Amino acid sequence: MEWDTRSSEGKISKLKDAAGKDMPEHNWVWSPQGVVNMHYPERWGYLQFSRQVNTVFRLPYAELQKRYLWLVYYRQKQYREKFGRYATTLAELKITSQVTLENQVNQLQLEATPRQFTATITAPNTPAIRLNDEGLLTYTKP
Repeated sequence: MEWDTRSSEGKISKLKDAAGKDMPEHNWVWSPQGVVNMHYPERWGYLQFSRQVNTVFRLPYAELQKRYLWLVYYRQKQYREKFGRYATTLAELKITSQVTLENQVNQLQLEATPRQFTATITAPNTPAIRLNDEGLLTYTKP
């Protein structure tokens, strides 16, 4: 939002156009998020610092896994909006239970009741990652 701090009363207020209507927001971030909402950390960009020239960024494996958990999360939210409850199977969300990432098979699991859910992704020799209906991510040791 654009704010004007020049009011004579010392109040902070939103800038207005010539007609007295609020000016539109100018949202900008250094990485596109796909939504106008900074409260989506799963859509934030990544920044890598390196002292080496031509360093290639490689997304951590766990971040690749989390993309599938967020897919379950968003589909669950849509499903609940439509049916008034969470889906109890991945099939209801049209998501397969096996996902291959970097030539490694990952297993997706869903535990759900009408009012809450937890999605888990596991792969050999990596921590299991869980995401619940509140967007809380947790890790467990392999």
